[in-house]
Amino acid sequence: RAENSLHPLSSYLLRLMTLKQSNLCLSADVSTTNQLLNLADAIGPHIVVLKTHYDLISNWDYNPTTGTGARLARIARRRGFLIFEDRKFGDIGNTVQLQYTEGTAKIIEWSHITNVNMIPGKAAVDALADAAVRWRERKRYDYDACPGRQESFSCQCGTEG
Repeated sequence: RAENSLHPLSSYLLRLMTLKQSNLCLSADVSTTNQLLNLADAIGPHIVVLKTHYDLISNWDYNPTTGTGARLARIARRRGFLIFEDRKFGDIGNTVQLQYTEGTAKIIEWSHITNVNMIPGKAAVDALADAAVRWRERKRYDYDACPGRQESFSCQCGTEG
């Protein structure tokens, strides 16, 4: 199925599922950075997706390079899983874009998957998709066909993704 998928993230997820012989997604409902990072590191080899709620973490570090999101993304690359920030965006298009790309947590920088509350309608989904396209053009991220390696989700622009 992975080779027939039209979207690179879908293809990558399907490869992860095949490689790990699993479709397990763990919801990390914890309240501190250490709990989140320790859980991700310990369970990472056994899951394909880790679902997070960054706003539950009382000591979330917002630094884009050394903070909680960046550290979690490094663990995800090393352990071979995707991060799903369960945000349920629910505002008008421009606000949703800003929350996703420029908000305090810069979710787009560390989370592979997010979601939208459909009350605001299709415009919110379209706005997130547009923001992701513009971000990807700036960052030039690629999905490697060999999930589980440290380089499996790498950035061509010279920084870790």
